[in-house]
Amino acid sequence: MQKSAAVVILSAVVMLCPQISPAMTVEMYDAMAIEDQDDYLKLLVKRAHDVFVEEGQQDLAAKLDELFHTRRGEPQSVGEAQFEKQLAITRDVIAWEDARGFRIKPLPGDVEAALITTFQKNGIPMSHARFKALSQAWMAKPFWPRRPLQTTN
Repeated sequence: MQKSAAVVILSAVVMLCPQISPAMTVEMYDAMAIEDQDDYLKLLVKRAHDVFVEEGQQDLAAKLDELFHTRRGEPQSVGEAQFEKQLAITRDVIAWEDARGFRIKPLPGDVEAALITTFQKNGIPMSHARFKALSQAWMAKPFWPRRPLQTTN
């Protein structure tokens, strides 16, 4: 995916779903311990699963389970690997924007946008109503890392 396309996708997610604004930036995510990053992804996936079940979309809930819970002998599930790839693209976009002075502040919701993109690439459709339901579910109760944040001095 080209960097400009990634910027468009990330911007569209934030514009279509303003409730995602207080969500997590990549910088915040990267400062967490690996175990907390894993816990946060599991929390987002669980809440998305619950939204799909509440919508009566058991087929999407099952697809989500397959995507994020089946490892097939690998250290990560397909969904986890694709999510990490989307985060890497987001980090590249951030570096590109920073190098050109385009980025004034971190874009809230980078992490959630990477997950939504992973959903879409795996046939889980996103409507405005679903964006809204997911963001409300994700924001219902804040995530607090259990381990110290990594700092760079």
